[in-house]
Amino acid sequence: MQLVSSSTRTIEKSPVLGYHGGGFAFPPNNGAGGDGDGGDSSPDYERRLRRARLGLIVATAPILMLFLTFATVLVIRRGTSTFDERTNTYTRDWIRVTLPTGLLLINTVVLLASSITVEVARRLMLDAFGVEGSERTLCREVSRLQGGHFMWVREGRLEIRRWWRTLDHLPPVPNSEAERV
Repeated sequence: MQLVSSSTRTIEKSPVLGYHGGGFAFPPNNGAGGDGDGGDSSPDYERRLRRARLGLIVATAPILMLFLTFATVLVIRRGTSTFDERTNTYTRDWIRVTLPTGLLLINTVVLLASSITVEVARRLMLDAFGVEGSERTLCREVSRLQGGHFMWVREGRLEIRRWWRTLDHLPPVPNSEAERV
């Protein structure tokens, strides 16, 4: 700490963290979790969830209104008729379009298969006991080299050997509470 004196008061300056005495300083820690609640340092997930839901509603409302506008215009346009000046009659000029059901079916199957694949991959990534700590990976043909092992290829053969076993290097656990303290 460095004391700087002036004619009327003494100012205490704390050193600034960073490279060579200059640079950045850490923000003050007032014990709040960053959500403005002023309590403990745990975040308020309920408030965050409410904000996320409100944001989703605000983002979805204009899209829904646009869709409803297009649907309303479609229904009105299909129900109205136009005046044909050649025949002096009102006619409906809406032409029925046949849907390409084969293409729609293929697209639906591809979308469903890709969604299932993404969900399986997501669950495998979250399954720490199914992937982490074993030889399994997300790809069937690829294996993971486990911790404490090494491998090499000699004469076209792959060899994997263990070089470290943690259980062999753990300190002994004291039997009584007095020895532990």
